[in-house]
Amino acid sequence: MDPLELIAPGFTDKADVLNELFIESEDKIPVRILAPDNLNLKGESPGIFKSIMQRAFGTARPSETSAPPPQSADHAIIIHMHGGGFVALSSNTQKVYLSRWVKDLKLVHFSIDYRLAPKNQYPDAVDDVWQAYLWIINYAKTVLGIENQKVIITGDSAGGTLALILSLRLIRAGLKPPHGIVLLYPALSLDENAFTPSYALSMNDSVLPVSMIKLLTKAYIGKEFKGSEDPFLSPLVASDELLEKLPPIRIIAGGQDPLVDDTWRFLAKLKKLQKNAKLIMHENLPHGFLSHQELKDFDEFTKEASDCIRELITLEA
Repeated sequence: MDPLELIAPGFTDKADVLNELFIESEDKIPVRILAPDNLNLKGESPGIFKSIMQRAFGTARPSETSAPPPQSADHAIIIHMHGGGFVALSSNTQKVYLSRWVKDLKLVHFSIDYRLAPKNQYPDAVDDVWQAYLWIINYAKTVLGIENQKVIITGDSAGGTLALILSLRLIRAGLKPPHGIVLLYPALSLDENAFTPSYALSMNDSVLPVSMIKLLTKAYIGKEFKGSEDPFLSPLVASDELLEKLPPIRIIAGGQDPLVDDTWRFLAKLKKLQKNAKLIMHENLPHGFLSHQELKDFDEFTKEASDCIRELITLEA
């Protein structure tokens, strides 16, 4: 069967398939594409462009001061998951730093708009990023003309959790994991009964107070699931058998984040398994700092993250 027919049965023309993908529907998983140049897609519906499934894609023009593309990055793509505690935000809200990554790296970025809780509880978000990821890997070249021989998965906060869970699910399924993972202040344990010293910060934290942590956890997790046992809710409890197959990982976090102790614990597990893992720690920063463009060193922080992506791309598979 022609690959195009697998995507849209009855269609064998690329333009028809593209038009079908751009039609909005609640049954489709929205994915935003940000590209360093015009993708020159043919067959787009008139009016506002829609990306793979629904959302508008943006063109971020490289600046004159942008760093050169990473070596061997011609066929690399970035697949991103946004944060928001599993209940809020979108690919659009995270463009504040994604657009800068696109300009710096000159690579196509896909950002997945998974379904949000409490209307859609676990495992809906995991299923959405799973399906969208497999679509991109299998059809980005055929339909969009975008090569994807190297893939870096990224995510911030809840999106970082989903990025890591997606990688673990690929491993469990016997599929090839991404070339690398970049996590920004991820939530690595959704066990509402667990406690670490850094959780005490949430007692007086304006970004992630203890009441918010409990509310988000309850909204996302259904009664039949337990964060203390399920690695696809809490990657911190994943088995060594799964963790040892993870690709190289870079984590960026803030020392004033109530979730930061779980990051240290996760890093320790990876180091015990002799994994290629590094943590960049900013001692005085809170959770979610890359969402705050007003920060004095915001440009430096966004560049730091794109440098992590660049480093992973240059690693041999």
